[in-house]
Amino acid sequence: MKEGYTVIIISKKGGRFQFFIRKRLFYLVASLFLALVLLVLITTVFYSSLYKEVLRARFLKMENARLRKENAKVVELARRLEELEKFRKRVSEMLGLQYSPPPPDIGFALKNEGERENRPPSSASFEAKEKAAEELPPSDEYVPSGMPVKGVISRTFSREHPGIDIVAPLGSPVIATASGIVLRAFYSERLGNQVLIDHNGQYRTLYGHLDRIFVKPGDKVKRGEIIGSVGTSGLSTGPHLHYEVLQKNARIDPLLFVQG
Repeated sequence: MKEGYTVIIISKKGGRFQFFIRKRLFYLVASLFLALVLLVLITTVFYSSLYKEVLRARFLKMENARLRKENAKVVELARRLEELEKFRKRVSEMLGLQYSPPPPDIGFALKNEGERENRPPSSASFEAKEKAAEELPPSDEYVPSGMPVKGVISRTFSREHPGIDIVAPLGSPVIATASGIVLRAFYSERLGNQVLIDHNGQYRTLYGHLDRIFVKPGDKVKRGEIIGSVGTSGLSTGPHLHYEVLQKNARIDPLLFVQG
């Protein structure tokens, strides 16, 4: 006697249809059906993941296009400032007035924007920053104060951008704006190499898009101490520093401390 299964199909009108299927054939059909279901599930998961990557790529493309436009505006502004300064110098010479050059951190921070080589900050820059740190006023050392790097502010604080961007030459030294302890020194796709410092439990500062990091978690740093160098890591179209200030985990405008 053949081993198998009898399949009976009864319609609503009372019709009846039956057939016999061998056990081996039944298992084969069932296996093929399960394999087909599994293939459909795998294909669905694969294309779902692929679709997310396509959306992410589109977002990154739009973000890079926006950053390129903003950088172009900053470059043009720096060029105009340089031309204006040359004109002011000529007018001063024509009128016989004493010419006073602008502060070193205004106007020309974008000259080396195209440089991409990896290089550590020079010892001269280190000494200049250390000297500047010694001249800071005797305010609370755990409260952020001043600029973390010499450069031009290209983007300010907003709900969509919880910090400020400071354009500066590649490799420029980045300093801690207050004394504290390094909580994290890590990498993310958006901000690249970054350092997070806690300042006595009251404030935290974050420094992003770094080229190199000179500290590690647990290090104690003083205000004015060099913690890294300006770079283009993460989502960045040119050398600049992304700087954030947090108070009790709430992001606040760093300009309140830079200009205060």
